[in-house]
Amino acid sequence: MLAARNIDSTNATVEPLPLVPTTCTIPRGGCLEFIKLSKWPMRSNPSFGLVVKPNSVATISSYSRCFWFDVKVLVMEHLIKEIEQDALNTAFMTGVKRIDDRVLEALRSVDRRSFVRAEDIKNAYVDYPLDIGFGQTISQPFIVALITHLTEPKPSDKVLEVGSGSGYQAAVLAKLCNRVFGIEVIPALCDQSKKNLAAEKIDNVILMVGDGNLGLPHEAPFDKIIVSAASSKLPTILLEQLAVGGILVMPKQISPYEQMLIKINKTSDTEFTIKDILPVRFVPLINL
Repeated sequence: MLAARNIDSTNATVEPLPLVPTTCTIPRGGCLEFIKLSKWPMRSNPSFGLVVKPNSVATISSYSRCFWFDVKVLVMEHLIKEIEQDALNTAFMTGVKRIDDRVLEALRSVDRRSFVRAEDIKNAYVDYPLDIGFGQTISQPFIVALITHLTEPKPSDKVLEVGSGSGYQAAVLAKLCNRVFGIEVIPALCDQSKKNLAAEKIDNVILMVGDGNLGLPHEAPFDKIIVSAASSKLPTILLEQLAVGGILVMPKQISPYEQMLIKINKTSDTEFTIKDILPVRFVPLINL
């Protein structure tokens, strides 16, 4: 038998337990559930992680050693290492060798599980995009980190995100900026994203249903704009709503099978600089 205890999700706890028999029961107060992961630094079995579920009962079979831990902290740190490695691997294209520490800290503070479908919770901290329904996806964490880094977020920034999806990118921005506005064309998805943000107790994001191509002229100018869907045309209206000195990051559709993440700096009311960053794959921007 193993003595169980509640895990404080705000503090990382890693405590090796003694070798256990082939079958052991975790009493009420903590439950360990096997989750298949592609990479995992476990000593006993490199292909499995363990997820803590408080206030439940479960049985573990055929496992020689168990670890109590805070899944959000440990799995997130594993994801952060993958993001840092992705940055190094793509630096020859992006020019970004390391993601800003403030961005990584924002990623740590947002629980991606709150922004994915129930059936995908077990994959929430894996570094790839996930389907969120309605033909839309939540972006790969590395891409979210890279785009956020490219915007050079500041605490005073007012930011617009076009195509806010389940709200994950907006949540990360909210940790770094003053106010975030999100436009989502699909009403049901916008409603769900509001619930997702509420679950994370994020209150400086305003989401609304609408045509993102039109932006929000009554809230302009914006210090930063992110377009989270691909378009073959540069968004003239959005560039007009970008403040001088501001940054817009978006995926541009180059051909039917090719997209390029680009960064646009607005240097004056009529002048811009555009830089190609990285080949990407996003869902198309929906026009109403």
